[in-house]
Amino acid sequence: MGHIEGSVNISLGTIRERYVELDREKTYITVCSHGLRSVKAENILKQRGFKHVHNGGAWTDLQGLIK
Repeated sequence: MGHIEGSVNISLGTIRERYVELDREKTYITVCSHGLRSVKAENILKQRGFKHVHNGGAWTDLQGLIK
């Protein structure tokens, strides 16, 4: 539904394998179309040692904030 320049889009279905592509020292904001999957993605990353992860909720809400 959207993309922030410089961001990495990883689906919830692949986050358990693809998290190794991410730098644990960087800050990440998880987002999805309605907000439920972003909570799940946030929890998966935190369980794998990421400390700077925040749930951005629904993309439509976040998109309005960043424009």
